[in-house]
This record gives sequence, structure tokens and C-alpha cells, in this order.
Amino acid sequence: MRLSVLPGVTDASRFPELREQADGDLCARLLKGIYTYLVMVSVLAIATDAFQRHPHLTSGAVTALANGLLVRLGLILGRKPLYAQARRDGARWWASP
Repeated sequence: MRLSVLPGVTDASRFPELREQADGDLCARLLKGIYTYLVMVSVLAIATDAFQRHPHLTSGAVTALANGLLVRLGLILGRKPLYAQARRDGARWWASP
């Protein structure tokens, strides 16, 4: 028995439209997260003396944060090839024992 990926939708022709809408929502959330972290680090640098008192810790944390933001940006920019690969290998990803 195969379960529907979108339980409320019975018209299979709407799946691409709904996937595109969901993709847009996820991209918007990823972008908001990027801006939020940049603002957070800026406020931390301006409002506290953490960067002067703990330069190695804060520079390491900012480097890790920047790497995470680059991964987010890479997911946004590279989503089309990732989705194409997932569609080719879809049976492997969606199969359940």
C-alpha cells in the first residue's frame, strides 16, 4: 500500500505546483535565517566586548557560523541540481522497508 506524499491532494497534476510553492517557502525561511545570524553577530560585536576579551573563541564561533550560512546559501542556490538528482534516485530515497 502506497501512502500519498500530500494526503489532502488527490489531483496528481498539482504536485509540481505544490512542490514549487513549498520550495519557495523553504528558501524564504533559509534566507531569513541568514539575515538573522548576521544581525545577531553584528549586535554582539557592537554591544559587548566579547571580541576583545575572547578573540579566539569568538572568531572560531563566527567562522563556524559563516560556514553554516554558506551551506544554507549553497542549498538555496544549488537546489535545482539537488532536486533533479533526488528525482532520478527517488525510489531509493522514498522506499521504506
